[in-house]
Amino acid sequence: MLLGCMHALLLATASTELDVNGHTALQHTGEPAVSSAASLPPEIYESARRGELRKVVEWLRKGGSVDALGSTTTTDGRTTTSIGLLHAAAAYGHLEMVRELLKRGASVDLQTSLGSTALIAAAIYGDLSTLLVLLQHSANPDLQSTYGQTALIMAVLEGHEACVKALLRADANTELVDTKGHTALKWAEIMGHTAIAQLIRRHAAPPQPAAGAMPATPPDAGEPAVSSAASLPLEIYESARRGELRKVVKWLRKGGAVDALGSGTTADGLTTTLLHAAAAYDHWRW
Repeated sequence: MLLGCMHALLLATASTELDVNGHTALQHTGEPAVSSAASLPPEIYESARRGELRKVVEWLRKGGSVDALGSTTTTDGRTTTSIGLLHAAAAYGHLEMVRELLKRGASVDLQTSLGSTALIAAAIYGDLSTLLVLLQHSANPDLQSTYGQTALIMAVLEGHEACVKALLRADANTELVDTKGHTALKWAEIMGHTAIAQLIRRHAAPPQPAAGAMPATPPDAGEPAVSSAASLPLEIYESARRGELRKVVKWLRKGGAVDALGSGTTADGLTTTLLHAAAAYDHWRW
């Protein structure tokens, strides 16, 4: 599993990229230390990471910003980035805190300086409940990290089929590529996730006509006694010809067009209307 390495990506404690086998290659290692440079105190970040909702809410009530960012730096001091409360809550599976932060106006698509989002975090860890809540708050499934990774790509890499399904239902773009030039489908094939690859192929395939659906009739396939395209039914034309005013008016009240045309109703095949029929048969009282 990639979980331990993915924490480094999500929390931006090291600069990372995926190798050809889908594993995270850490360019720098070390434990993160959160500074207050971006206004998120280290202790509040740690509270979010541990799921200590009361402490986080108390800090917010005292004026802390729900989108405050804190800097994370590796112990060797070579990698520094920014991360927020929502990222930490999503990365560590604290659904209640995720809900509370969103309720308080947290930016659902806030990105770390490496481009990671809370949705990407939930996708990596297969946290379907958190992922669905984020999507319900209009999280953008197509945002890409510095390495081009989307929530869909990361869910595919970890083999989280339920998360892949949810992201596809949210219309995640299957054609986006990461810095390796790979799409989500390519990663599914590389990682051997056959069922997930089939899901993506079906989603990307053009819609097929319903079974038993009749093809459209070509326009020159023959003329009916009364053209349905002209919208004047033969029986209504006959009622007009016989002077049956009540039947004609009833049809008109149901939405029939007073100028509707019917073809082939006369002996010489001329196009006729209700008015033609009434006049031709001397129903002048209409």
